Amino acid sequence: MGLHLPAIEFLLSEKLKGINFSKLATLGRQNYYLDCYEIKKVSRNTGLQIHRDDTSDSFFNYLGANELEFIDNSKYEGASVIHDLNFPIPSQLKERYDCLIDGGALEHIFNFPMAIKNCMEMVAVGGHLILITPWHNFSGHGFYQFSPELFYRCLSPENGYQIETMLMNEKRKWFQITDPSLINQRVEHCGEDQILLFITARRINEAEIFKKWPQQSDYATAWRAKEISKEKVLTKTAIKEKLIEVFPMLESLREIWQKYKKRRSSINWIWKTPVDLKIYKA
Repeated sequence: MGLHLPAIEFLLSEKLKGINFSKLATLGRQNYYLDCYEIKKVSRNTGLQIHRDDTSDSFFNYLGANELEFIDNSKYEGASVIHDLNFPIPSQLKERYDCLIDGGALEHIFNFPMAIKNCMEMVAVGGHLILITPWHNFSGHGFYQFSPELFYRCLSPENGYQIETMLMNEKRKWFQITDPSLINQRVEHCGEDQILLFITARRINEAEIFKKWPQQSDYATAWRAKEISKEKVLTKTAIKEKLIEVFPMLESLREIWQKYKKRRSSINWIWKTPVDLKIYKA
C-alpha cells in the first residue's frame, strides 16, 4: 500500500479544509508511489524531504498527526495495532481516532460489511473517515472494486455519517461525483483508465451502524413507486407505460435511450462536475 500523487494532493486539500488529523490511524503502513518529478513537486510545496523508499509517516505528521497508529492483520510492515478487520473490533478501538485513512486496504478484506463498519466505529463523533479506494478497471487487484453508490449508502446519516467529499481523478483532472439518489439514475463509468474514489465522510453522531442494511437507491425508488401505484396514484413511470401502450413505437425509442444511458459516462457529465482542487497554500 502506498500514496501516489493524486492521493497526496487529495489529503493536502483536506488539510486545507481544516480536517483534524491529530489522532490518526491508517489501514496498513503506507509507502510512496512517486517518480522523481513527483517527489520534487511534493517536496517543493511542503518542505518535506521525501525519498522513494520511505514510509509516509512524515507526510502524515505534516498533515497534523500527533499520534499515528497503523492497523493491520500482521506486523510485517510495522503495524502498531494488530487486528483482522474481518472480525469486530474490540471496544478499546471504538471512537479512538480523529481521523482514519484507508489508502487501499478495504478491497483486500473479504468481509467488507464488517470491515467498513469497523472503520466507521473507530472514528470519534466529529472526526473523519477518508477512503482512497478502487472503482473502475481494478478487476483482479483485490477481492473487490467499489461503486460510488456503495459508499453513499453506507456513509449515510442513517449510519451516523455524512459524506462531505467524493472525487475521482481522471487524466489529471478532478471531478466531484454526485449521489445517484439525487439524480435518480446509476452512476456508472466506462473508460480505459484505472479510476479511484477519493472520499471524506464526517461522523455526525453515534447512530447504530447498519441497523438496516443499505439498499441501492434506484431499486429503493422503484419499490416505493410500486407501492404508490398499488394505491392507484398515477406515477411518472405509469404515465410512460401508458403512453407505450397507446403508441407502441415508443418502446423502440426507449430501447435506444437505454443503450445511450449505458454509454453516458463517457459522453455525459450529469454525475460528475469539474473541481478546482485547492492543494497547496499560496
